[in-house]
Amino acid sequence: TYCDTTLLPQALFNAVNMLCPGTCTSFNNFSLYATSYQWTFNGSTMVSSTDENPQNICYNNPGSFDVTLIAENNNGSDTILLSNYIAVYPYPPPQSIIQNGDTLFALQGAQTYQWFFNGMALNGATDYYYLASQSGDYNVVCIDGNGCEVEAAIFSVLAGTIAPLENTDKWV
Repeated sequence: TYCDTTLLPQALFNAVNMLCPGTCTSFNNFSLYATSYQWTFNGSTMVSSTDENPQNICYNNPGSFDVTLIAENNNGSDTILLSNYIAVYPYPPPQSIIQNGDTLFALQGAQTYQWFFNGMALNGATDYYYLASQSGDYNVVCIDGNGCEVEAAIFSVLAGTIAPLENTDKWV
């Protein structure tokens, strides 16, 4: 991009700024007339960067966090501080699975549910419960009203277990 270094820089940026805990965002730098950049990301796993467009800036904990960009060239610098720019939602409630007979139950209250069997999504299994028709490992991914995921798993489910048949053959 063209950079007229006879003008003072103007710092401008944006990013997806509503995040779930443990997710990342990338910053789009729209600064004018700048030749170098100094970013500060409060609350992130990467505290600072000199990249023009920092990628994969991760936030693990809920809260609101400031972002600062200093755009510079030979004539000076411009600083933009956006207070509480990054908002990280609270952690979704923990999830668990309880088995009652062949039925698996996740905790109710999530916005959506998706059940998996041995790592593969089960088509149409989108309720808080699932009737296990096969033995194996099950998990459920639940999404809360903010779009944040939480997962629970249950291993070695025995489905359709029946009592052993009596031997009716008689040997004489």
